[in-house]
Amino acid sequence: MDNLSQYNEVFFEEAQEHLETMETLLLAYDIDAPDMEELNSVFRAAHSIKGGSDIFGFKALTGLTHVMENMLDSARNNELILTTDLITVLLETTDVLKNILSCYREESEIDWEIIEASKARLGATLQEVTGSGGQVDALLEEDGEDQGFGFFDNDDDEDEEDQGFGFFEEDFDVVKDSTNEEDVGFGFFDENISESNETPSEDENIGYGFFNDGPLVETPAQGNIKSSLPTDQSTTPKILANKTAPSKTSETKSEASSIRVETNKIDKLVNLVGELVITQSMLNLIGSEVHESIADKMQSALIELERNTREIQEAVMSVRMLPISFVFNRFPRLVRDLSTKLEKKINLVIEGGNTEIDKNLVEKISDPLLHLIRNSVDHGIEMPSKRIGVNKDETGIVKLSAAQRGGEIVITITDDGAGLNRERIIEKALEKEISLPEPLSDNAVWQLIFEAGFSTAAEVTDVSGRGVGMDVVRRNIESLGGRIDITSAAGIGTVFTISLPLTLAILDGMTVEASDQVFIIPLVNIVESIQPVAEQIKRIKGKQLLWVREEYWPLIDVGKTLGGNTTATNLETGIVVLVETSKQRFGLVIDSLLGQQQVVIKNLERHYRRVEGIAGATIMGDGSVALILDVDSMTQFIQSNL
Repeated sequence: MDNLSQYNEVFFEEAQEHLETMETLLLAYDIDAPDMEELNSVFRAAHSIKGGSDIFGFKALTGLTHVMENMLDSARNNELILTTDLITVLLETTDVLKNILSCYREESEIDWEIIEASKARLGATLQEVTGSGGQVDALLEEDGEDQGFGFFDNDDDEDEEDQGFGFFEEDFDVVKDSTNEEDVGFGFFDENISESNETPSEDENIGYGFFNDGPLVETPAQGNIKSSLPTDQSTTPKILANKTAPSKTSETKSEASSIRVETNKIDKLVNLVGELVITQSMLNLIGSEVHESIADKMQSALIELERNTREIQEAVMSVRMLPISFVFNRFPRLVRDLSTKLEKKINLVIEGGNTEIDKNLVEKISDPLLHLIRNSVDHGIEMPSKRIGVNKDETGIVKLSAAQRGGEIVITITDDGAGLNRERIIEKALEKEISLPEPLSDNAVWQLIFEAGFSTAAEVTDVSGRGVGMDVVRRNIESLGGRIDITSAAGIGTVFTISLPLTLAILDGMTVEASDQVFIIPLVNIVESIQPVAEQIKRIKGKQLLWVREEYWPLIDVGKTLGGNTTATNLETGIVVLVETSKQRFGLVIDSLLGQQQVVIKNLERHYRRVEGIAGATIMGDGSVALILDVDSMTQFIQSNL
């Protein structure tokens, strides 16, 4: 076991993948029109876990997966019909297997009572479905010592003494010479004919059974041979299998084209690329000060370096990008279990699962999505009888989608339920003494559900009602540099829209100066920058507004708001950068534009604390620190200024 322990982590990862495959396929299994190929895939996954766990000595996994394997084998052989109840108990067993796998991985104690309870649950459900105690006992029976460790199927009864140890199948009956008691082949080579009196010479038989000879021609000397070679076409599949062997080889090569890499190695590589970006910025700064005689050559080299650096950065960032399906695939099971518990009929639709997102975002966005989907299932979708009463299909739809828009990933959770109840939300807010925003627009009312402890549920259940979750959702999303918006219509449904940056490591920004301090504005938020003229500057209620593009733009003085400047910047001499978010458009008043630059985001909270309006910091080429503006959170300064 010590020699195998070095491969434990590989087994754990592969077993986890098999369990996820089993769960996904079981959730998609249609009991009315079963797909046998999907059922075979579930069986193979269980079979692989059983075989691997037996080799590594993880007996808790071996025993339970063997019972599942028996059930699945009976189902794929049409001896057992999988019902909704059986699918449910198989999914519950998958959960138990995940817990067992986690215990082995963390080297914690196994709860054998849960394992036995899971087997009993399988047996009880089988008894209800089949009504046959004998069939149940047969399926729940665990096999004894399996010398093949679950990797080989023994379809036929074998002799007590099998010199092949189950590794080779004997397709042909061979009649051996009674005088030949010792078989020097030890079962490793197929003997299509038994030994004759005239044994071929050593020179004549140099193939040693490794090569297939041509068709055998029976001679009189072979009259004592009893051959069982079939004369029909039953051997055709074996011939075809041999001919298609190269495709298996190419498939193996394809699988070997990917490798497993520890995430900390990727993170280190990303950090090094970030430092390379900073170094490249330093060289650009130095290159602008070199002697004129080599200035052109230096600039050409710096441009080449910048292009190569960007290509390296894009390549490295693509390594740590994962399909968002890694997160989305967790929710079909959640919706199925919740709809069963709440006695609702709900269909979960997933779109855009191939959209790629930063690995760190994949890990951190799961919990907010979990709360939002639970909210849609519990509060959004109505009971079937109520839906029928308002001319809706009794089956509600929850759609989870993802798409890339510019430099952002946009995730939407849409339901066709009753929508948010505006009056009920306002009533609850007043009851909890939450101050109401002015003006009391729909969007402002919807944002009240993100207040701590807020819930409109009539009673507390194990699903929701405690007012815990939605405030955490917004806080977690904002900590990722994202934002969440709500659109709702009574009787039609609700849409939650989450916007997240593609990556948390590097962004393209505009470097600006305000009150002798350098700030970075993300390019994804910038509409344009202008130097306003007197005719464009308007004053309403004592506050300055900018009339551009046939609309009024509220203004935020960056130097006064964040730079500590006591006097406002003169608009006629300053510059206004027009920015937009999902909520609002406004202008940022600055002193000057310094240029466009790719910067590495450093977490400010880790070394200092969270600052309103600031998303993070970066190191400039001259070694100074510049603050990266959080354009979305800066909208709060507009409310305080107007």
